Amino acid sequence: MLEFVIVASMLILTISILAVLLYTFRENSTRVLHLVGSEYP
Repeated sequence: MLEFVIVASMLILTISILAVLLYTFRENSTRVLHLVGSEYP
């Protein structure tokens, strides 16, 4: 039972870290696209 809890917590932790990374990457990519679009009309 303890191993199941450890594996489940590790899975949730990895998924949350991946979600945060994807969110920040998406925000940065949209910001870069806005900068490029404003700089090159």
